[in-house]
Amino acid sequence: MSDFTTFELIRKLEGSIEPQAEAHFDEIAYRNLREWFELHNAITDEILTAADHTGLMCYSSAEKIVLRARDYIKECYERLGEFIEAWDAEKRGDT
Repeated sequence: MSDFTTFELIRKLEGSIEPQAEAHFDEIAYRNLREWFELHNAITDEILTAADHTGLMCYSSAEKIVLRARDYIKECYERLGEFIEAWDAEKRGDT
């Protein structure tokens, strides 16, 4: 059995997306972005589907899943918002 986490396995399968300021490696990373985007969209869709099961919230076991998925989506939204604000400030020259 492997000692890799799921994320480590995915990173090995999909490849790096971190820029290195070296044209050859950056071109590979750029191509890898597509796979990462597709994976991210699929995972996000799964979590949103779980969060959208309002009709099952009358069952405590399902409610636990729905609420945790919704909390996670909110956490992501807040975290992304912080990055977007920082990038906008950087673009405006506020930093």
